[in-house]
Amino acid sequence: MQVEGKIRAAMVIHSPHVHYFTAFHTKLMEDAAQRLLPLLTAALRETRARSAFTAAVMHEVKNDSHTALMVLDIVQESIDQGEEIKGMAENLIEIRHHLEGLNALGQDSLDIFRTGAKGDAQEWKDDERDITTTLGNLLKNATMGWRILYEDTKFKSDLPEELVKCKVRILRILDFKRVLRVLLHNAFRHGQDWVRMEAEMQGDSNVNQRLKLTIRNKAYGEVISGLRQTFGSAMDNPGASPLTRGRLGLAVARQLTLEAKASLSELQYKKQDGNWGQATITLSWPVDIVS
Repeated sequence: MQVEGKIRAAMVIHSPHVHYFTAFHTKLMEDAAQRLLPLLTAALRETRARSAFTAAVMHEVKNDSHTALMVLDIVQESIDQGEEIKGMAENLIEIRHHLEGLNALGQDSLDIFRTGAKGDAQEWKDDERDITTTLGNLLKNATMGWRILYEDTKFKSDLPEELVKCKVRILRILDFKRVLRVLLHNAFRHGQDWVRMEAEMQGDSNVNQRLKLTIRNKAYGEVISGLRQTFGSAMDNPGASPLTRGRLGLAVARQLTLEAKASLSELQYKKQDGNWGQATITLSWPVDIVS
């Protein structure tokens, strides 16, 4: 057909097989939907979870950084008034504690989506893997910030006298400190009234020994249930829950202990009085006794 000097045409073909083509096309669409919709749902769920996770982490970063700045203001004011720096030791330790917490949170955040992948969560240099120290100093320094920050929480360390001055080489000590910090964080921040830590050496010789640390604290049952959730399920609707950081830390801690050929027990809870009970978790880490 020619219209306005231009050739325009339309052709319609009637075929008895149109019905079969339509049915085939519909079947293809149904099959594609069945295969792709679960993947799309999973992708959207992961995107939503990551966004919620990021919001929860940023909430923690804001809290710790704000507290550190407030304590720093106190130190600055004391300096301006001519006070000696020696009298600010606890304030400086508290600032360091918060900064170490931010550093650990950043490392955990980077590692959390890499757990289960090939290779270590974080590669360390050779001179960072094994460091020699005494058990007394190691545990004292590890708990100092928590004891100052939670001064109303009664802390008891059950370290046998023969182990206080025992010099050991902690294998992958940076990983060990990260894991221990997670356990102390959950005990002090999510516990109540008291925290107890017991230490003992396991093994028959000076090599292939293990340092066994058992941490107990008073806690609400529902809090421990929240911490024991797997990180994936906990991320379904985390909001700004303070438990997010604890679950995050435990997820990374399990990966780090696996890489170090150490072991970390499940977080146990034993109900004792009303809504209260005792939470227990045990860490066993490879060490070498030096003297």
